[in-house]
Amino acid sequence: MQAVHDLLFLGPRNLVQFDHSMFPGVVPRTFLAPAAVAVAASLPVALLLRSGAIAKLAAGVFSRATLALFSVVALSRLRGAVEVAFSRRASVFLALLTALQFHLPFYLSRTLPNTFATVVTTVALADWVDGRAPRRALVLLAAAAAALRCDVVLLAGVVGLHILATATLPFLSAVAASLAGGLGAATASVVFDSYFWGRGALSEAAVSGLGLSTSSLVWPELLVLLFNAPSSSSGSGGGGGTAAVVSSASSLWGTSPWHWYLTSALPRALGAAGGLGLLWAVLFSKEEKKEKKNGGAAAGPFVSARHAAAVAAGFVALYSFLPHKELRFLMPVLPLFNLVAAVGLADAWGGGDGEGGAKEASRTRASKGQGGRRPSLATLLLRSLAAAALAATAATTGLSLAAASRNYPGGVALERLHALVDDERIGTPAPQRRRVHIDVAAAQQGITRFGERSSSPSSSAASSPSWSYSKDEEVKPEELFGAGFTHLVSELGSVPGFDLMEAVEGFSGLRLVVGDEVSRPSPTALLRALRERSVPRLELATEPKIYLHQRRKENDAAG
Repeated sequence: MQAVHDLLFLGPRNLVQFDHSMFPGVVPRTFLAPAAVAVAASLPVALLLRSGAIAKLAAGVFSRATLALFSVVALSRLRGAVEVAFSRRASVFLALLTALQFHLPFYLSRTLPNTFATVVTTVALADWVDGRAPRRALVLLAAAAAALRCDVVLLAGVVGLHILATATLPFLSAVAASLAGGLGAATASVVFDSYFWGRGALSEAAVSGLGLSTSSLVWPELLVLLFNAPSSSSGSGGGGGTAAVVSSASSLWGTSPWHWYLTSALPRALGAAGGLGLLWAVLFSKEEKKEKKNGGAAAGPFVSARHAAAVAAGFVALYSFLPHKELRFLMPVLPLFNLVAAVGLADAWGGGDGEGGAKEASRTRASKGQGGRRPSLATLLLRSLAAAALAATAATTGLSLAAASRNYPGGVALERLHALVDDERIGTPAPQRRRVHIDVAAAQQGITRFGERSSSPSSSAASSPSWSYSKDEEVKPEELFGAGFTHLVSELGSVPGFDLMEAVEGFSGLRLVVGDEVSRPSPTALLRALRERSVPRLELATEPKIYLHQRRKENDAAG
């Protein structure tokens, strides 16, 4: 997001003021995708800003909407592939299921490498599923792995194995397509990103962690791959000996057990409807292998739902070896899981008719010609189950949306700081220069450069104060006053030399209210509500998360 802002508002020649030049992070990431978003959004944003129709913060929203549009176009391509390979009903369920879920739509407008890669991989999966362009599918997957997210190489590998196993492409043709996409994207990334990162732009942590020296040529995804590469270290065994421990540098950000994706991430991402459809497609769907014809010429076989499920599961299984796990790492295969689930739901909706609903559609048309025929009891029961699962998915998504709206207090806090400082009753000891320090917790909870100000909205240029912002992680809390900061956006409620201005609350969990009692949601609490014949109420709990501080006057601080 910072890169999109800098490209829009600073331009590619003013690198010294770019966010990554001052705060490079752990490893570099490519500027290719942010540049594409910035170019697509630049003309509308420039026109709206010049006309005064939107504020700078709204330009950030518009930039995210641009990326969301790219994502929707990619998903639409996949929906079309499902209609070709399976049925129109399955394609409708894919659109409905994706829209009702929380995590995939939530991430599709976030300017993360995962999202950029997912846009490309979704189009590639569509090419693979309907069999129209398997070579292009491999080109796109290899390109996404080389330039956007190196972990896409796992997806490229399992899709490539399927293509070879089904003889969709000859071995040499598949290898040539993969090399073309990978080498082409890698070359573009090195040329483009070497300009934006330049010599010495990597953080010290990244350089020391990789054991590399900075270079004038930068290939971000290669550095990310090396950073996350598993390594063996010795650890103490239970019997006093030593045991090899497989880890990577990313493990510093936390680790999860090998089954976490299966038992936690996927159930939350797919929801009740996705889980039901996935199980039905794998266990009960009556798929029949068929050949498609494209323009009268025979083409490759359709990818079956079970094969698609196997490819998605293979990606998850391989990724499970990396100790550090996050739900967003599964984004490239979430559309594929949804595809399988949509085929299952379509089949269940048709009463188990097979082929994701193709047979039921033909039977419906035939029955209409015979005066119509009501669905069987089994079909009605399956439809009721599917509808209940979709309703449950929608309900949990609504709850997640409400929680997410309170889960980014950092962005709210920065906006509140500007509003409070604008208020003459609050004032500031240094009205002509406001230096704001943003700590790690605040920066991770919704603050972007789109929320920063270059000057306050004053009609007089002479009295217009300047704003500067720092995310320096090396400054300790007791050193902030001596460093000359006038305001803080921090997770700390008290900082030496500063007075608390305001606390901004954020989401802290769910609570169940039964009568006058408040507790965490649990079966015990629900049983108590039943015994008391009381209607339980689920509420979102909040607590102070981010604090705003103002520099204390020199003499008060000394005292």
